[in-house]
Amino acid sequence: MPDTPLDVASADAAPDDVPAEVFSDAPGPADVAGDVAGHLAADVLVLGAGVAGLMAARLLAGQRRVLVLEAADRVGGRIRSHAVPGESQPIELGPEFIHGHATETFALLGESGLLAYDIAERQEDAISGVLVRPADAWEAAEELLDRLRAVDADADVSFDAFLAAHAADVPAAVTRRARSYVEGFNAAYAGQISAHGLWRVEQYDQAHDGQRQYRLIGAYDRLPTALAASIKAPSRVLLQTRVLRVRWQPGRVDVLAERGGRAVRFTAAQAVVALPLGVLQRDPTHDHGVAFEPELPLRAALREKLAMGNVVKAMLLCDAPFWEKEDRDAAFLHSGDAPFPTWWTTLPLRSNLLTGWAGGPAADRLPRGQAAVTRAAIDSVATLFAREPREIAGHVRQCVIADWRDEPLAGGAYSWPRVGGARLPDALAAPIDGTLYFAGEHTVAEMIGTVAGALASGRRAAEQIRV
Repeated sequence: MPDTPLDVASADAAPDDVPAEVFSDAPGPADVAGDVAGHLAADVLVLGAGVAGLMAARLLAGQRRVLVLEAADRVGGRIRSHAVPGESQPIELGPEFIHGHATETFALLGESGLLAYDIAERQEDAISGVLVRPADAWEAAEELLDRLRAVDADADVSFDAFLAAHAADVPAAVTRRARSYVEGFNAAYAGQISAHGLWRVEQYDQAHDGQRQYRLIGAYDRLPTALAASIKAPSRVLLQTRVLRVRWQPGRVDVLAERGGRAVRFTAAQAVVALPLGVLQRDPTHDHGVAFEPELPLRAALREKLAMGNVVKAMLLCDAPFWEKEDRDAAFLHSGDAPFPTWWTTLPLRSNLLTGWAGGPAADRLPRGQAAVTRAAIDSVATLFAREPREIAGHVRQCVIADWRDEPLAGGAYSWPRVGGARLPDALAAPIDGTLYFAGEHTVAEMIGTVAGALASGRRAAEQIRV
């Protein structure tokens, strides 16, 4: 089983169905003039070609000249689909599911001709190698989470503190499940995550059928590819363009970037900052940090009140779906004591792919290195089915590991609010001096950490500029 780095999912820079000018690799002679090594002017600069930045650019491109600056050699940000030779379905190194009936996401799917399907929701626990569906366990955990309404933003506490104050009458098994869900799903620490922030997400989920989940037919990266294809000339997406410094004053933004080993200057009247939270939290001297002059007013709060959660995914491509001998309808499988506590199949589609998930504390406990993480994944499946690791390894043809810890261009998987930070995304949503606008999943409190939140934030930023 070969080791596979996270960047295995790097997509081709210019897919066949995207206009070539969208993916220009270097400024042409007409684009280069002025000081530094080159100078490109636009009406609006968008920093980052994840779906938040692409959505903003898509909506602005018809009225203004927009330049999207992206450090990677592809669009999509943390959406990374990887085609495996010989396999009909790609594997998703980043986001994989659509959580609930997210209005923004499904509207875009409809416009782009993309389709999604309901996934199987069956949840089972592994107890001594036997898969058991605990009666009403998930429902009881949901009822417990509904008590989060009692936590006010002005008297915010951690989820652990919430459990101590509001769950004394709840069976220990239910509180353990709720705590495991909060840490794993949110990639967070129960002793640090905001209980009020969780309640805001829970409210949104209740209103948008958040317990249902969907997958795209085909690769998830078709979504950002479709967004990029809709950005027409003279607006452009510039790949392999790493932002180093942003100087700004009311009505003017001056960006210094590195492109093809050269310094390039970009200027505009306004900018959408759609960089991941993990990048914004870094010191400007970091290899992948960005300096702002003057400093962003909320940058200190970004570091103190929001956190970037870690996730490690393990995708096992097997010789056959051996787990169906245990349970033909296996969908989501849980083993709390394993290094990878959660696994899922592709049901209702039947395939040879088994995916493991470790979020938050579970991810941080895993060893470093592809080989060591692969061993932890094999051991976890062995624990799940009470088999010998050697037997499980014999079924595995390839193990692809996506380790988002300290990922250079993102700094983690997705964000969550610390105690007292539930309102910070609202503050980030406000423009600064009609010049800097912010987008990204970390700027939408009710949809924090989601693709839908990123899309909604890009639309919000574009609408703020167009007013």
